[in-house]
Amino acid sequence: MNTLFKRWIREAVDSTDGNFTSKTILDKIIYKRGNRSSIGTAPAVGWLLARMPNVEKVRDGVYRRKENED
Repeated sequence: MNTLFKRWIREAVDSTDGNFTSKTILDKIIYKRGNRSSIGTAPAVGWLLARMPNVEKVRDGVYRRKENED
């Protein structure tokens, strides 16, 4: 997974409200950027989502963005 794809995942998560799956994030990236060789797979997106500090896992395969506590 390259740095560009990681940045696109972060951008897609920031623009998503409510619950989402790794496939949803991947579909948003493909819709916006097109299908390129630098775009990974849904399991790769899920791997990164599980490690992002602003994302929490709701249940198996379903995530949501944590709200900022300002």
